[in-house]
Amino acid sequence: MRTAEIQTGPNKKRTVWIVSGRERRAYVRLARKLARLERYTAEWAGVADVAHGFIAGRSPVTMATAHTGYDVTVSLDLADWFESITRNQLIELGMRHEWADKCCPGGKLRQGLPTSPAAANFAAVALDRDLATYLNFQDSGMVYTRYADDLTISWRIDAPGYVPNTVICFVRDSVEKVGWKLNELKTRVQYASAGRRIICGLSVGETDVRATRDVRHRLRACRHARPGTPETRGLAEWAACKLPGHRLAAPPVSRTLSRDE
Repeated sequence: MRTAEIQTGPNKKRTVWIVSGRERRAYVRLARKLARLERYTAEWAGVADVAHGFIAGRSPVTMATAHTGYDVTVSLDLADWFESITRNQLIELGMRHEWADKCCPGGKLRQGLPTSPAAANFAAVALDRDLATYLNFQDSGMVYTRYADDLTISWRIDAPGYVPNTVICFVRDSVEKVGWKLNELKTRVQYASAGRRIICGLSVGETDVRATRDVRHRLRACRHARPGTPETRGLAEWAACKLPGHRLAAPPVSRTLSRDE
């Protein structure tokens, strides 16, 4: 096992933990076991539909699609989520000691290890259950989803007793109760009456999900200047808004832009 620093932005670096060879194969096998444990725990807690990140058959498209047709959306972000999860926290939630030891070198969950995504989702089940219980989304007509550290809650204007500030305060308290923190700079309230909402990097409307205008502009420019490159293919794949396991896009893709847009 070794560590490396990667550039994540201007003057920003992130330390990732890397395993290879036989050690990596052992971690991949453990990751599969953790994924099954997380799904079992989420189903037992009644929040199996909440997580969309690192879950087979789910993606940013499935998460954004869950929020179509709502009037108000609150988006929140967990600060330094992976390394806020500790070995002791995983054990308290029911993970085996030996599994928690492998997931948390130095006592904390580390980015880059094959086990980290499933272990992080497992640690978040308690938060998901707390928020789902408060929101009572099945009876109130609200929806709550989570993609890794991105939390999104939507509701209709006529949902009784819910206003953005009240929801944000409760989410903050729930997050701090499990030992984490919100990245307050990324908290965002969006209203459908002001236009399409941006959820998980996708543009969400009353009935459809599509790529944002910025992505579509970049795709058009790349197709003109760099056709066939990995960047262009990646943008085209993202803009297609394909559901996992489907070759054709289920949510409608945006119309072609005119030169005036």
